[in-house]
Amino acid sequence: MGWFTRHFELARDGGRGNLPAMEGLRGLAVFLVFLTHYVTLSRPWVAADGITATVAHGLHTVGNVGVDLFFVLSGYLIYGALLRRQQPFLPYLGRRIRRLYPVFIAVFVLYLVLTFLFPAESKVPPGMGPAAAWLLANFLLLPGLFPITPLITVAWSLSYEFFFYLTVPVLIGVGGLRQWASWQRVLLFCGMGVGWLVLAPHGGNALRMVMFAAGMVLYEALAASSAAVRAAKDASAPSMNTADNRGSWIGAFALAAGLGCTLLALPGHSGAIFRTAVMAVAFGVLCYVCLGAWAEGWLGRAFSVAPVRWLGNASYSYYLIHGLALKAAFMVLAWVLPPTAAPGDWLFWALLLPFFAATLVPAAALFLWVEKRWSLTM
Repeated sequence: MGWFTRHFELARDGGRGNLPAMEGLRGLAVFLVFLTHYVTLSRPWVAADGITATVAHGLHTVGNVGVDLFFVLSGYLIYGALLRRQQPFLPYLGRRIRRLYPVFIAVFVLYLVLTFLFPAESKVPPGMGPAAAWLLANFLLLPGLFPITPLITVAWSLSYEFFFYLTVPVLIGVGGLRQWASWQRVLLFCGMGVGWLVLAPHGGNALRMVMFAAGMVLYEALAASSAAVRAAKDASAPSMNTADNRGSWIGAFALAAGLGCTLLALPGHSGAIFRTAVMAVAFGVLCYVCLGAWAEGWLGRAFSVAPVRWLGNASYSYYLIHGLALKAAFMVLAWVLPPTAAPGDWLFWALLLPFFAATLVPAAALFLWVEKRWSLTM
């Protein structure tokens, strides 16, 4: 435990430390993403008409919202850091590039090497010119915002992250938002969120940009409530402990609502708008409970458990490498136990946690050797 503590605990933001539950929320988000890819790759071993297939489909659907939770947390962190103090744009952008690119480049190069070793799995378009243009577009994080197939499957979300990094300082600076009252900024972000839900292109992941707005509203809500909460705790600790636990049930209900709404059979663009709106509110409430008002309740403490936080600290490395590790694990499984020889659906459940554990090994290596050394040392 001492070794894990030394290597996987982080202290950022000028040495003031992290919000423990935030790292745990990142751990939850990345585990949800793992579930989506585990279900996708395990399908050949699961009977299409069985109960396991039905449950697996639900896990796949629910797992997709891990990225949405990441976006809410990013909205909170980046917007909050920029609102608190004015930062020169180029140094700020340099820090954001340094945060994303070392790990991305390492995985990008690994994918290129594997593309040459396993040409049957290659996504590179034929022809020197198209291949070079496609690789450059991937390196510049354009898949996601544009209809470009990503080399790294999950890297589409980095397009949205980087777009947010570029636009939020412009919004704050040009709009003079530091001079606005908090409630005015909240109304602006809510209006932007509603407007985007209505005007966003149909299909794809464009609606998910609303999660960044939810994160900005979350920052304003936490900033407004923090002083009052501290005063209330100082005045009446026992009653606040009770309130913390009651708040935890609100957060748990919000988490259930955010996950459960994805399972609603609401077709078309209007259904997608409804689900996105529910997730934005639900994940905002969940984060509010765990990071501010009732952080000392049982839910906040659950997300502050050390292994969950360690996974959250390494979540970026895990996010980029886990799909490749899973693919390798299932390739080995297909060689040892082809789908036609599978003994039954129980294999899906038997391998869930071992395969998750297997993905932790390359993620930990990437985190310790690349991310922590090159991105988190400021």
